[in-house]
Amino acid sequence: MKALRPYAQRLSAGGRQRWWWCAWLLAVLAGCAPAPQRPPSANGAVVALQQPQQWCFADDGVCFDNQLPAARLNGVERLGPDHYRLLIRPEIEPINPSPWYGFRLRSEPPRALQIELDYGSFEHRYWPKLSLDGEHWRLLSQQEFELDDQGEARIQLPALASELQIYAQPPLGEAEFDALLG
Repeated sequence: MKALRPYAQRLSAGGRQRWWWCAWLLAVLAGCAPAPQRPPSANGAVVALQQPQQWCFADDGVCFDNQLPAARLNGVERLGPDHYRLLIRPEIEPINPSPWYGFRLRSEPPRALQIELDYGSFEHRYWPKLSLDGEHWRLLSQQEFELDDQGEARIQLPALASELQIYAQPPLGEAEFDALLG
């Protein structure tokens, strides 16, 4: 019968105290071990870390990039002169199906552009915001942005400036968070 009792119950009071002390010490030491180096994930989610990139199209004098804070752009495809499809995928699947986007657009000289937002199997969620300086933001007008009945999102930009930023929401950087916490 003695063999069936758990080990901790068979120990004397002093033995149990030493056993718990050792178990606690092992737990603490295990928590101090460095975590394996891998992308963060939760509950088996796939995390798609993006690399800062630039997509340039010499024929049009146009470049797109995701090299700004909080930017997200997964790819750009040229469909024709001054016409592009932007690939936007969520950062974490299946936890966050939100197709967040943010990118910088450079055009020399400034020109009118057609841009299609391709979310893959996800739906459009955020009305685009535009900035010429990264500080002052405005919603794209209904003439500049269209979401049709099939959920296709299209941006029609007039020749605005040689550089502009388009985001799902104006990005909050370190300075903005500091000001909020102020």
